[in-house]
Amino acid sequence: MAGHLWDESVLTHKQIERLVKWAVWKQNEGFHGRANKPDDSCYAFWIGGTLKILDAYMFVDKERLRSFIYSTQDRILGGFGKFSDVVPDTLHTCYSISALSLLHEPNIRKIYPPLNITMRANEHLMNINMNQ
Repeated sequence: MAGHLWDESVLTHKQIERLVKWAVWKQNEGFHGRANKPDDSCYAFWIGGTLKILDAYMFVDKERLRSFIYSTQDRILGGFGKFSDVVPDTLHTCYSISALSLLHEPNIRKIYPPLNITMRANEHLMNINMNQ
């Protein structure tokens, strides 16, 4: 599907433009999923990954996003929580690390956003697919 995104067989250019605007408007410091909801660390990946796939990640305020993600980190227990004042959990830790990858944080492998796997894993998957 990702390969067909720009040929209008999935979405029209107008729909893509509207989706980009919708996603960009979801950023306060981090991103929130619904109107009048607080920013949530997992949306740093969900909306950030969407913008990356749409070649629109340049519209993200990366410093504010990075600051928000790190504010949800628990430096004693380890991991990331939904918000800054909650206990970290595996879901929010996974998506926060993925979002940090989108931000090109050092020592974090680059991810392939459509599958949320490392680029290395995606290349391996493509090689398996081509050899069948």
